[in-house]
Amino acid sequence: MFRVVYSVLSYLSVPFLFAFLLIRGIGDSTYRPRKRERFGFVPRDIPENCIWFHAVSAGEAIATARIVEQLLGVDSNLQILVTTTTPMGSREVVTRLGNRVDHCYAPYDTPGSVARFLRRIKPRILLLMETELWPHLVRKTRSTGAPVYLINARLSTKSLRGYARLRDLTTSMLNSVGGIACQDSDSADRFASLGYPRPQTTVTGSVKWDVEAPPALPSPLQDAMESLRSTKECIWIAGSTHPGEELVALKAHKKIRQSIPNALLILAPRHIHRCAELLELSRSSGFVTETQDRVSEDVAVILVKQMGVLFRLYGFAKLAFVGGSLQGTGGHNPIEPAIQGIPIAMGPDRHNFADICNRFERQNCISEINDADDLASTVIQLYEARDEWNRQSHRVRSVVSNNQGALPRLQSSIFQWIEATIDDHS
Repeated sequence: MFRVVYSVLSYLSVPFLFAFLLIRGIGDSTYRPRKRERFGFVPRDIPENCIWFHAVSAGEAIATARIVEQLLGVDSNLQILVTTTTPMGSREVVTRLGNRVDHCYAPYDTPGSVARFLRRIKPRILLLMETELWPHLVRKTRSTGAPVYLINARLSTKSLRGYARLRDLTTSMLNSVGGIACQDSDSADRFASLGYPRPQTTVTGSVKWDVEAPPALPSPLQDAMESLRSTKECIWIAGSTHPGEELVALKAHKKIRQSIPNALLILAPRHIHRCAELLELSRSSGFVTETQDRVSEDVAVILVKQMGVLFRLYGFAKLAFVGGSLQGTGGHNPIEPAIQGIPIAMGPDRHNFADICNRFERQNCISEINDADDLASTVIQLYEARDEWNRQSHRVRSVVSNNQGALPRLQSSIFQWIEATIDDHS
């Protein structure tokens, strides 16, 4: 029943999806180009018979790039296509992999868009990053004869409840999946509770622990941050923030500067099209606020309006507040600041990264904050108690180190799947 309803709704959604792109493009110019790709019209220079990876956005694209780099290091002749859903993901693929792979946007999950895409690229295999399950995409890809696998997969309790409510649709998708490489045993158990055969799942860990920070920022920004690090007593960062969280960060910063007068806040919203409103919000809060392309010595808040620099900016901070954790989004990835060795603060809403956050909690190196007062107190306390800052810095690095190693395990599984696919075609 749900399959039929989904198919009908997806057919009817096409004009609304096109309207969404037009409207979104008004406020965010990165959504304006390449609209045709989202409806299955693949660029002419992309060849057929590829190994197809799909990663929805920036975090998944960064992790996918690490996997692809390892595969190409073993066999540079592999023909690989990496698709993404968001412009942020697209940028990471282009920046990290360049012309070593082909890239375009994945089609929207409508029957026509998916069919058009598959007729054009004729994939040998599809590797879906994390839990990017779309009914038409999965079933139609499998119907072409190409196997479908989930890699670095995670399934939260919240997502489990959603999939369980759509049992018919979920079962039809999972029946088309040949194997699942999970980040943790809890995710494997949740997939099993949806009826997926437990022997077809493996637990490899999360490759996000194995991601490496870029060596440097773009030159002008790198120089500016090096200079500010030598003059500012305390630099802290609010990363991947959502509406409402920036105001919390700014209120906290006001309190922080009462104790640390030249403290600097780096504010990096999750969606950069919001930068104009945030620039006004910060200045109206009384702060000297500048964007990262124009930084002076008296700056109090730097607003990041460039994608792809947050990971490296964490390395200049003394503490990171990781956004999406105060207003129902479910939190964002705390591993990136941990790789840079800085203590982490998050709100209570962390269900997107519950297992990862639990690992930091067990080592007492992630602080829970609920409001601006909590956030300000955390920053001030860690600034004043240097020994505690050093302990937390050591702990977050240890958590990262103890959880690395997923990449070679996942690479082994992927090569087995690819070799089996090549054998089937020969």
